Amino acid sequence: MKISKILLTGIFLTLFHFISQSQVYKTIRTGQWTQAATWAGGNIPPANSNGITIKINQGHTITFNGNGAQHRVGQNVTIDIEGTLNINGWGGFQVGNNIEILIRETGVFRNGQNFSAGQNALYKIWGSFNLASVFTTGINSEFIIYNDGVFTNTSSFTAGNNSEFLVFGELINRGHNFTVGNNVSIIVEEQGYFHNQSTFVAGGGLDLLIKGVLENRGYQFQVGDNSEIYITDTGELISTSTMILGNGLLLQIEGLLQAGGWNFSIGNNSEVVIIDQGNLNIIHSWGGFFNMGTGSVLHLCNGEDTPPANVGNVVWIECDVLPVELISFDARQNNNVVELFWTTASETNSFDFWIEKSKDGISWEYIGSVASAGFSNELKEYTFVDYGVSEGLWYYRLRQNDLDGSFEYFSPVALEFSVFNSFGIERIINNGSKTTFHANFLKGAIISIFDISGRLIYNEQLNSDRSSVTFDSASAGQIIIFSYIIHDSVHTTKLLNSKNQSN
Repeated sequence: MKISKILLTGIFLTLFHFISQSQVYKTIRTGQWTQAATWAGGNIPPANSNGITIKINQGHTITFNGNGAQHRVGQNVTIDIEGTLNINGWGGFQVGNNIEILIRETGVFRNGQNFSAGQNALYKIWGSFNLASVFTTGINSEFIIYNDGVFTNTSSFTAGNNSEFLVFGELINRGHNFTVGNNVSIIVEEQGYFHNQSTFVAGGGLDLLIKGVLENRGYQFQVGDNSEIYITDTGELISTSTMILGNGLLLQIEGLLQAGGWNFSIGNNSEVVIIDQGNLNIIHSWGGFFNMGTGSVLHLCNGEDTPPANVGNVVWIECDVLPVELISFDARQNNNVVELFWTTASETNSFDFWIEKSKDGISWEYIGSVASAGFSNELKEYTFVDYGVSEGLWYYRLRQNDLDGSFEYFSPVALEFSVFNSFGIERIINNGSKTTFHANFLKGAIISIFDISGRLIYNEQLNSDRSSVTFDSASAGQIIIFSYIIHDSVHTTKLLNSKNQSN
């Protein structure tokens, strides 16, 4: 048997990739990155190598001193730091896509020269992550700062679009700027602390959830359009400097927002909702103000009947403490499915709706969910389709879930589901020897017909949509059992098989 040169090349490349992926480069002493004596077996981590692991062992301080040329590390590389890694010199240190950097409890990462990473980078920080020079990471990057972890930026930090930050420890920005792209998510957990002492800039679509503390005491904190900020009941946002929040903002305050300093500005067509025990505290200092743009509304959902002092240019309304005002909920049969329709008049702090169904109104089964508006003071219409329905009486109900994890159930509705109607049968014609059912039968459906004794007379799985089904019915008798299976749902009913019957 001959093996082609292309096949041999493919096998070699696959084997080389596998071997390369298994390579681990470990330090054995403190030293320079580029010195063989620093590494086990004298093996310096090669530049531009993919799939390797670089391990800085505890107690070792490894220093990379750039000499003007950019150092490149390949893709799918893991850098596991239990000791200290210093990136110094000049020229730049670059890593490829899918990099993983682990800063262990005893680990320290410091960059004194430019550092850049590709997309899909993952940073897990249990120790100290210190940025003293320009640091850039691509789109879809993820940072997890664990309880004792500290991320400190004293220079210029940039993260690409769709990046995520999960802060259990400390995130401190005291550099020139901290910039993140569009559609970025930042979650400050209850024990987390985000301290901005300089300039923070986020693109549009920021999703900022504050369960812990966010302090803005720097130059400014700026957020792009169509962003959402939610301060939970344990959360605090304290600003003594400038905060500029873009148009179309949804700001929900269940905890504390204390605004002082020069100004706190919210763009046009924004919504600020003060929920439950939420507190908006305006400290009018240094000539500062709290200002909302044209078309913006402050909703008082905390029982107060007047807005906080020192709020400028604001339209405010009291709102119902109920998170969702449901004005209709209906279930309708449409051929072989059940369609659910519901409408809300207003929503506050809503997350989604769960749809549940029951045969007896006691035991309920979850069958799906629909995202809700979050906040709305206008009519919102929702639909859901249940494809898995059998004949009989069914109950449906809605569970509405809030952003804070609370929920409520709405009263159920009942529907008698008829298999006959679910087929949409228009006519049944029997000429004495054959019977034809006229209906809208769907592709993939399995049709089985039995006589009253259970004997199978007809069975077919449809390979296309059909408008009729015909079977030999001379020996079937006057009562037949019609079974229709579609979308894993079985529908069975008895039908009268007599001449010239129509329906």
